[in-house]
Order: sequence, then C-alpha cells, then structure tokens
Amino acid sequence: MALALTVEQAGVHASTPLRFASTRLWLTKPLLLLAFRMLSDETRAVVHTTQVVTMLRGSQAANALAESAEAIVNVRIAVGSSVADTVEHVRRAIRDPRVTIEARKANEPSPVSPTTGEAWELLSETIRAGYPGVIVAPYVMLAASDSRHYARISDHVYRFSPFEMSAWERATLHARIERIRVETFVRGIAFYDRLIARL
Repeated sequence: MALALTVEQAGVHASTPLRFASTRLWLTKPLLLLAFRMLSDETRAVVHTTQVVTMLRGSQAANALAESAEAIVNVRIAVGSSVADTVEHVRRAIRDPRVTIEARKANEPSPVSPTTGEAWELLSETIRAGYPGVIVAPYVMLAASDSRHYARISDHVYRFSPFEMSAWERATLHARIERIRVETFVRGIAFYDRLIARL
C-alpha cells in the first residue's frame, strides 16, 4: 500500500512509459516490484525486510576455539510484515535446532500515516514552499527513528527530513565521519521554521 502510493503519486509526473506503468499497478505491480529489488539496495529495502549482521562474538583468544558464538542481526521489518514473520524467516534460513533465536528490542512496523487531510496538506505545502518544483509523494522511511513512539498518541506521524543529501552523504550516517553540508543544514532549519509558523 505505501509503495503503491509512492509510485502512483510520483508517476503522474513521469515520462509516458513510466507514467503508464505507475498508473496501472493492477497490471504492472509484479514488474515494478522486481525493478525495485534490482535497482539498488535502497529500493530493494523499500519492498522487503532487510537484515544485516552488525555484531559477532565468539572466542576470546586467537588460539582458542569458541565454546559458544553469538550474532546480532539488525532487522528493518517491511510494512505489511511482522516480528513473528521475521523470526520465523530467520529460523527457516538457519535450519539448526542448536541455534537459539531471540528477538531483542523488537518493534512491529509503524503504521502508515494518512496521505490526505489537514496534517498531510500542511506538510506538503511547507515542503513545496521551501523546495519549489519538488514533487511531494509518500515514501517508506528505511531508518528506525524515535518517531515510532509517537504512533501511540497520533495517527499522523510523518518521518520527513528536510536535509537534502546525496547517496554518498547518506552513506555517512552513523559512520565515523557523519556530516552534512552547512547550506543543507541551514535550509533544513528554515523548513522547520516555516512549518512551526504555519501551525
């Protein structure tokens, strides 16, 4: 559902072949899903759950065999899936009854916020005011942010960042040299200033 809204709303502004594909999802959905899986890591992450091993622990010495081993797998669960589905997928992939699988700090995917109504229009108008000519369309945020906690008190939780970053700059997030350009930072602050002034 979330991906369909992105494709439909952005596709209206595309050239003829892409507009045809994006406005006839009943026909083209399987091909578009395949394309998203093949285009890049980022588009692939939009359409299915991602998993990456971020920590490994085994032997405490170079000359000693490990008595036990542990792997921490960071998982971002796709919209429409669940913690239970993901744990079962990992269990089937490992296929070893000796391996214990435990979900730590697990969160179900956040609900999709409405893309119509007063809150959506306020956000859309503020984006267009700060970034003239931009196409505003819903998108699946791939990061796990603190915004998930706000879903308990509001149905309108929009995970929008006004900081324009290239793919290379996004790759620095959580890295040792995490950074953004000064002009990007200043323009992002101006967005929040406009948004708050419109409330």
